[in-house]
This record gives sequence, C-alpha cells and structure tokens, in this order.
Amino acid sequence: MPDSNEMERALLVNDIHIQATYRLTEALVSSEKKMRRRIELLTEIVFEMDALGALTFLNEAWRKVLRHELSTSIGTPLRSFVVEDDRAQLDRSLALPVTSTAGMRPQLRFLRQDGETVWMELSVTPLDEGGVVGTLHDVTQEKLAQAELVKLSLVASYTDSLVAITDKRGLIEWVNTAFTRKTGYSLPEVIGKKPGSVLQGPATDPAAVRLIGERLRKGQGFQCEILNYSKTNEKYWVSIHISPIHDAEGKVERFVAIQTDITELRTIQQDLKTAKEAAESASDAKTQFLATISHEMRTPLNVILGSADLALDGASETELRHYMTRVDENAQTLLGLISDLLDVSKIEAGQFEWERVPFPLRDRLRLALETVAERAASKGLSFTATIDDQLPERVLADPVRLGQIITNLAENAVKFTDTGFIRVEAYSASRSSSPPVLAIRVSDSGAGIPSAALPRIFDRFFQGDSSTTRRKGGAGLGLSIVKSLVDAMGGTITVNSVSGQGAEFEVLLPLEPLSELRPIRSQVMPMERISPANNNVSILIAEDNNDNFAIVARYLTNEGYRVERALNGRDAVSAAAQSRFDLILMDVEMPEMDGLQATALIRANEQLRSMQPVPIIALTAHAVMGYRERCLQAGCSGYLPKPLRKRAILSAVAAAVQNAPAPMQEESQLIYVEVESELADLVPAFLENCRRAVNEIPELMEESDWIAAARAGHSMKGTAPFYGFHEIGRLGRAIESACNSADRSALQIAIDALAQFLELVRVKNPAVRSATGAG
Repeated sequence: MPDSNEMERALLVNDIHIQATYRLTEALVSSEKKMRRRIELLTEIVFEMDALGALTFLNEAWRKVLRHELSTSIGTPLRSFVVEDDRAQLDRSLALPVTSTAGMRPQLRFLRQDGETVWMELSVTPLDEGGVVGTLHDVTQEKLAQAELVKLSLVASYTDSLVAITDKRGLIEWVNTAFTRKTGYSLPEVIGKKPGSVLQGPATDPAAVRLIGERLRKGQGFQCEILNYSKTNEKYWVSIHISPIHDAEGKVERFVAIQTDITELRTIQQDLKTAKEAAESASDAKTQFLATISHEMRTPLNVILGSADLALDGASETELRHYMTRVDENAQTLLGLISDLLDVSKIEAGQFEWERVPFPLRDRLRLALETVAERAASKGLSFTATIDDQLPERVLADPVRLGQIITNLAENAVKFTDTGFIRVEAYSASRSSSPPVLAIRVSDSGAGIPSAALPRIFDRFFQGDSSTTRRKGGAGLGLSIVKSLVDAMGGTITVNSVSGQGAEFEVLLPLEPLSELRPIRSQVMPMERISPANNNVSILIAEDNNDNFAIVARYLTNEGYRVERALNGRDAVSAAAQSRFDLILMDVEMPEMDGLQATALIRANEQLRSMQPVPIIALTAHAVMGYRERCLQAGCSGYLPKPLRKRAILSAVAAAVQNAPAPMQEESQLIYVEVESELADLVPAFLENCRRAVNEIPELMEESDWIAAARAGHSMKGTAPFYGFHEIGRLGRAIESACNSADRSALQIAIDALAQFLELVRVKNPAVRSATGAG
C-alpha cells in the first residue's frame, strides 16, 4: 500500500496536470477567440467546408458581401450559392489535388440575397481530415473595369481618330490601328518614344510644339492644330486633344492623345480664304470700276447735253454744225462703252456667241485699221500697218470679233501714245503644211505698263492707273475683252512692256482657210430687178416709238422714198396684205405682236398667194451675236442693230430695193430646192410628215390642243433647215408662235401657206423625183 508521501506526490502531479491542462485550454480558447476576431475583421470571406461540400464555418464578411444570414447558410452546400453556369468550374477546382490548387484563383459568379450577381475570386486549401478551408475575394468592380477597358480598347482600335497613350513623361505606351495606318509607324517602332520626335518635321509650327511641351509639363489637358509628318514624309494636319489621366491620389500617371485628321478641312478653309480674298479684291475692283464707268458715261453725256442746250439756244448754222459734231462724237464714245459693257456681261454669263462665216481675211484686217489710222494721224503719230501676203485670202471665222481684237489693241496703243509710232503687223506664224496661224503684233512708243500691273493687265475691272488724277480715260475693259475673245477662239495673247518705253502685244489665232470648206447649197428661186428710182419705192416702217419713226422716216423721205407707218406687228401684217410694198422696215420689239411674229405671218401670206417675198429688214436694239440669225430664220432679209445711223440705214435700204425680186412669172410658180445626195433617201419621209401635219394641226386646233400643235410646228422649225427646206422652217416657227398665243387666224394663215408650199416644192435630185415630182 503506497505511503502517504507517494499519495501526496500523485495528487500533486495530478493537480499540476489539471492546472496545466486548464491553462493550456484557456490559452487555446483565448487564441481561438483572437483568431476569430481577426477573421471576422477580414473583408474577404473565410469559409470551411466538410467533405460533403456543406459549409461549416463562415465569417462576418459572408453576410456583408453576399447578404445571406450566417445561421441559414451554415450546413448549406457552397455550390448552391454559385450561379448555375459556374458550378462545374467550382466542382473542378475543389476536386483538384493540393499541389494543383496552389496559385489557382478561379473567378465565379455568386448570387446575393437580393438576386444580384457578384464576382468572387476563389482560393481553397484541402484539410487533412477532409473538406477545405478557403477565401472568397470580391472582384466585381475589377471585372466591370476590365470590361469597360476592353470596350474602350475596341473603340480606340477601330476609330478613324489617331489615339496614342503615353506615360507621365510623355513616352508612348500604346497606339491604335488608325495611328499606325496614317503615320506608317508600327507600335514597336514608337513605344518608349515621344510623339513629337517621330511625327514633327521642318514645317511644324515651333509655337505649337512649345505649347504642347509646356502643357504636358504642367499636367494640363489642351487642344491645338499641328502639322505632322508620316514615315514617308507626307504632310498632314491634325487637331490634337490631349487629356491627363490621374491616379487615386490625383497625380498624373499617363496622357491620352486623340488626333483627328483635318488635312482636307484645312485645304477647304484655305480655299475659302483665298476665295474670300479674291471676292473682296473683285468687290473693291468693281467698286472702283463703277466709279470709273460713272465718270466715263457722264463725261460724254455732259458734252451731249451741253451741246444740245447750246444748239437750242439760238446757235448759228456754223455753231450748230459744231455742236452736232460734238454730240455725234460723244454719242459714239458712249455707244462704244455700252457695247463693251454688254460684251463683259455676256462673257461673265457664258452666253457669248460666235459666227462662223467665210470672209476675206486681209480686207477685213485693213478695214478694221482704217479708223484707227485716222485717229493716230489726228494725234500726229506715225501709224504703219503691214499685212502679210502669205495669209489665206478667205477664212471661216467670226469677222466681227476678229476686227474687234485688232481694233481694240490698236486703239489702246493710240490712246496711251502721245508721241512716236504705232506699228501693226499681221502675218502667218506657220510656214509648214499645218493649218495656218494668224499672228497680230501691235507695238507702240507710248507710256508702257508698270511691272506691278503686268500680271493683271488682262483682268476684268482692272486699270493700270485707277486714280482720279490719271491722264488717260477709259473703263479698263478693252484688254479684258480682247483676252476673252482670243481665248474663246483658241488663241493666245502675250504682252511685253517697260514703263515709259512703250508696249508690245502679240496675238496668235488658228485659222480655217476657205479652201477646206464644203460648199453651202441653198434654196433657188428666179428673180428679176425692179427700178431703183427712189420716188417709186414704197417703204412700210413698222415702229411703235414716235421718235424712232420720225428719225427713220426723215432719213428716207429726204432721199425721195415714199413712207407709210404701222404702229405694231399686227398692223404691219394687215398693211402688207392690203398693199404691195417694195420694202418693210420691221422693228422687233412692238406691242400686240412682235416683229418676228409679224414677219412669219407676212411670209406665210405671200406663200399662200404665190407672191414674191418683199424684203424685210429687222430693226432691233438686241445687238447681240445670234440675234441676226434669229431674224433671218424668221424670214427677214436683213438686220440692222440700233442705234440706227443714217449712212447704215440708207445703204441697207438701197441694197434691199435694188435686189428685190419682181412678181413671179406664171411659168416660174414651182419652187426648187437642191438637196444633198446623202440626204436624198430621207427627204420623202420628211415631206410626208409635213403633209400629215397640215391635216392634223387643224384637228388639234379644233380640240384646242395648242401644245400638240405647237410641238408639230417646233419639229418642222428645227428639222427643215437640216434638209435645206428653210421656208418650211419659217412656217414651222410661225405655226409654233401662233399656237403659243392661241391665235387661230394666224395659225390658219401659216397652215394654208405650208400646204401651198408643199404643192409647189420640187427637189433637184434624181433620187427623190418620184416622191416630189419632176425636177
């Protein structure tokens, strides 16, 4: 039996063991409490899960992040809180061995209590006794930021704007595809470099470069325009917008530069600026031009009105002649100015028209220089004109415009030469077999042209001296018109001059010799002469203006002609139907019926009655190219532009009445028209269409279908001259005009005349005899 000492030792050891166990247990409990407190303070979710997958422990973060209660969550499988699509990934992560799970952090979607989805990053470690311990880290904001970054990256990659991202020092970290495409630099070529070091060149504005550097150093955003260079040294303009990107502490960590290519916009802006400056310059020139024109018009008007006042104030016959001479000279000056203004207006409107007629070239050049030679002689100048015999005798061109070119240049030389000479040379500039070129050289010893004015000497509304103290008058239009005429005729004009030492102008114009032209065939009618004795000549003047009629009537009666008057076109048609006149002077612009309509109806009446056509001369203020042809197509025999000069009208009247045809003889009733051989096969069908129109137009008139009837007349007007049937063309014009004014009587006259003409017409070509009668 143990002694008491052994008993006491055993009790003491047991007590010590109990005390140690208690102390150890207390320390363990305290340590666990500290550990739990620490775990509860974590923002990450800490969990334990048994071998069956049920949760056995959760810290407070579970409730804060996923908002599920801890009491209801313990004992529930972890996978039940995971979005169904992500559960398989959870199962794979939990089934991996310990060595495989190290470093793996799958991101899974968990469902919160309110049904929203939260992205959690999973980290687990298996336990020896089975189950796992792990953490869940909320990465929702990171995932959203990453998705947003992907979207922004896609936008930056596919935008047309050039995007570059740099660090805080301005060194490139990334550029988009547009940057690479525009600059030619790949991403590896620019990483770590400053954009300016690869994009800027010698023409880049240094001020813009300094601005960019200053703003970057200050960490400020800004916008500017700058010229950059591509890898192939191609220049392009960009509008660059640079924005700083700050970190959480507000410090700049990088810059984003967005560049928009504005090269085309800059070009447009420059073009607009240039156009604006040109418009302002033109406006200033026109303002000065109008002031000059006002002066140039008022000066001759002042002389005209002053001379008229003096003539009316009891002037003697000698004084009266002197005053009237002044009136005539200044009226001619005014008329020339008006003609120049009309030419400029037509050139600006693109309505300048041209003639192509055969004429004797050398005679036309000599005629154009006669008046200029007289003016040069009156100033005491030496005037010589040399016209080369090698020039073609006859050419096809516009004689009026050619005369205008050489006259304007010669008159300009006379105006600016006070002493010395004027020399005009016209010669062939080509000696080979190629088409000839007319060269016109005009030189003088006059004032010359200042070197500063030479580049603009042919500009419209420009004068070498536009000051109020200038010594020479003029509107400054002559050379501009000459340049436009020469350009339109396919030629060139150059000038050489030194101020104070004269000037030399040279024009080169291509020519079309007459020998290369095809003969023109026209309608043939037998004609006889009438007596030219003026007192037996009866003239009808169709003129609504009393003053114009009085002047023309006095011109004619003073020469012994008998004159009658019609106040408008309708009266003229009536008078011509009732009486036989030797000549009609037809004003074009008249009330009720204009002169061209009246002429067409007179011609229709003559055709209907088998009468020889009376000569009709159109009188018009429409002094423009092409209007003469319009008058002739309407049936006029001649054309005189207003203002009417006595010599011109008396010459035209004398020529008209001396060549007027006598009444047709009975055996000459048939009308013969010569047709080109290549058109012969088409003529029968054309004439048949005309006969069909004669039958159809009255029916259309009865139905008041004026549009269809006018269309038939318009078709004949345009087609007939092509075949050589000019009379059908004139009657077609009369039909169209009558339909447009719904004038039944005028239309009937034109239809009857057309039917009569179709009965009498014969074609002088064997190929079409069977269709139109013997020729």
